[in-house]
Amino acid sequence: MIPKGIIKMNLSKTSQYALKIMNTMALGGDENFTAQSLHKKLKIPYPYLRRLLTKLSAKKLIKSAKGRSGGYVLAKNHEKISLRDILKATGEKEIFGSCLFGFGNCLLSERCAIHEKWTAAKENLESILNGTSLGDLKAGVLKNRKKTKSNK
Repeated sequence: MIPKGIIKMNLSKTSQYALKIMNTMALGGDENFTAQSLHKKLKIPYPYLRRLLTKLSAKKLIKSAKGRSGGYVLAKNHEKISLRDILKATGEKEIFGSCLFGFGNCLLSERCAIHEKWTAAKENLESILNGTSLGDLKAGVLKNRKKTKSNK
């Protein structure tokens, strides 16, 4: 059950996994991550993970290094990668669809009563996703870790 006042956002599994991968890499700093280490850490099915790493690499969000000390790293500074960049790379469209009811366009000759509010909510969500970087997530995690350690 979702607590009152919380809106559940449905992202595809691909997008959820991509966010986990990218966040893990941001938290790892300069660490190279092998597909195997990400698989063990994040419990993402290995074949799915490999395809997703290829997709993220093709979209220039991560880069791979071959060889003994190879693996995957972020392709650019974590401060420069927004959550929207990651969702766009995975092809996530559903949360930005043009209609709350799932229609491509309004089917009614006049807009429904929720149209303007839904448009404002989508624009707000877009702004949050565009304005939140992996660096912001990393800073939040590190801050919470510090707070947790000081409370012990």
